[in-house]
Amino acid sequence: MNAVGPNRIRALSSQPTSPFVAEVAGSSRRIQPKWNEHQSTRPSATTWKTLQSTAANLKSSNANKSVEEIWQDRESSVVANLPKPQGPYEGRSAYVRNGDAAAALGKMKRIVMSNRIAAELRQYSRHERAGAKRNRLTSERWRRRFAHEVRMKVKVVNEIRARGA
Repeated sequence: MNAVGPNRIRALSSQPTSPFVAEVAGSSRRIQPKWNEHQSTRPSATTWKTLQSTAANLKSSNANKSVEEIWQDRESSVVANLPKPQGPYEGRSAYVRNGDAAAALGKMKRIVMSNRIAAELRQYSRHERAGAKRNRLTSERWRRRFAHEVRMKVKVVNEIRARGA
């Protein structure tokens, strides 16, 4: 890309393996990609060259394999070590760790409240007419939306106050 002016940037064609080298006003410098900027403080073991050589090794190791063989290798190495799917009661259970039953009970109470289990039980204990259910759901939806808007307005007011207004 050529731009007019003293700070023109053009990619160097002499190094096709590294697209992040550029010449700025006659002096060449390395341009780091945005996802690689945080790695400047880390050791140089995970550099761009290391990533390129790893990708080249992976490409060459799978060059002679068919798609089915690559799939079977991945199945035996990666998929076999994935965690098992959770059961139907996993989200509504709390484990007692180090004999601390009070903490497990508190966690269980929070789970029950956030899942609204008691409210569901009350609703399903008796029949609710279709019109009453529709009105109740409309009211609940409106209350949720209204509460969300109030929270957003309070957030804006607090930001304005923090600026010193």
